[in-house]
Amino acid sequence: MSEKWINRFEMKCQHVIVAALLCLAATFAGCQNREGLAKDVTGTWQSSPEIVVANDSADVSLIKSYEFVPEKDAEGALVVSAMLSIEKYMPGNGVAPRPFTVSAVALASVTGTYEAVSYDKIILHPEASTFAFSVDSAAVRCHAAGMAVDSLAGFRQQIAEALQADFLQAVKSSFTRNDTLTQVAMSDTMISCHIGADEKTLRLQSPR
Repeated sequence: MSEKWINRFEMKCQHVIVAALLCLAATFAGCQNREGLAKDVTGTWQSSPEIVVANDSADVSLIKSYEFVPEKDAEGALVVSAMLSIEKYMPGNGVAPRPFTVSAVALASVTGTYEAVSYDKIILHPEASTFAFSVDSAAVRCHAAGMAVDSLAGFRQQIAEALQADFLQAVKSSFTRNDTLTQVAMSDTMISCHIGADEKTLRLQSPR
């Protein structure tokens, strides 16, 4: 075997080794970035207000809290919760002889996992079977011209159950979709990102 051929073979091997090392370094850096982001979001973050339902007869809005707890690699446990504000116009019926407006508050939550898939992207994986939603009957308030507010107090539980049935699917859809947070940028107390086409700001609620 000639010395010239041996030199060429050695140079080729060196190029292959360098390329492999560069690829390995890039992969390691990518993992480090993913793992870094998964840890950086540790804590409870509150979103900006979100409208769940808005039409001629009803308005439902909420402010979500996202709790991220890193567990392994670039993954962790997720808890999403919110207090909802509900307003609905109710036509006259057996409960009240004339139309009235109901206001109420509700609680919703879901648990699941999250995964950082790059240095600026997180996928949320809520588990639909853990979804919970309840309207607080004690906080139901009824308003109507010429009607005493307390006249419907005895029907609060019935009204709360009706509201819960009316808005269950809309609220569940909001909590159980697999949202992706893209263009994630972190500061000590704030996360800016996009969820779909919407730009979102999450603010830190708990010390880390």
